[in-house]
Amino acid sequence: MSGSKSIQYPGPTGPYKVTQKNGAAWKGAEEVRLQISIGNPGTEGDKFYALCEWAAARFPRVVLVVSDTLQRYNVMFETLADHERALAVSRQSGDDWLARSSAAIDLLDSKALVMRWEEVRLTQETAEAETRLRDLYECDDGFKTAIDETVQAFATRGERDLGSDRSIYETHSKAFLLEELAVFSWLCMRAGVDSYAGSWMQGVFNALRAHEGSFFDAYRKDWVQVDFTRNKAYLGPSFGGALEMAA
Repeated sequence: MSGSKSIQYPGPTGPYKVTQKNGAAWKGAEEVRLQISIGNPGTEGDKFYALCEWAAARFPRVVLVVSDTLQRYNVMFETLADHERALAVSRQSGDDWLARSSAAIDLLDSKALVMRWEEVRLTQETAEAETRLRDLYECDDGFKTAIDETVQAFATRGERDLGSDRSIYETHSKAFLLEELAVFSWLCMRAGVDSYAGSWMQGVFNALRAHEGSFFDAYRKDWVQVDFTRNKAYLGPSFGGALEMAA
């Protein structure tokens, strides 16, 4: 036997457990950033509870990047609200998420740092990054194709029929993506690792990895991709209450 010792982490206590989908070298990282997409099943309810248990056991610091006001583009499309109204509605959705997720966040104790989307959106770094990404969209066919294909995937999921509103939807979706990427481009260059609840950004990340230079270094790293499986050892009820999405 070798002299090395593997760390035994505590098992999950709820209905789900986290499974890691890729081989990102996260061990020893001082910080994990969990990208919180409001309404995404992976950052809601019992699954988010499991994600917090997983993170609390492995990292000294857990940053919750709550992308609440990023959803204002969806609000504008779905309700025809103007920007200011959509901003207020989406900000309230973040308040609601923090309230219903409090039991899971409490698992992180003093390790948790909550970053709301407006905190990271309204920075010089984000403004500069978004300008560069918009320029890249205009001059780089690979990046443009990756963005356009992701927007098309958004438009067709759930077999929705957008009809004459399709071009408006695509405009909002493109703005959504470029803003999200602009924040990621500098925030994820901080020391630590990043986890995103889903794989739909993979094509865009791959397109950006093709570019050299420090500005795109955030996309040349491995993201920790996680999924959830049922915890067969758990025989109790769903946590419910604050952990479930509001009706």
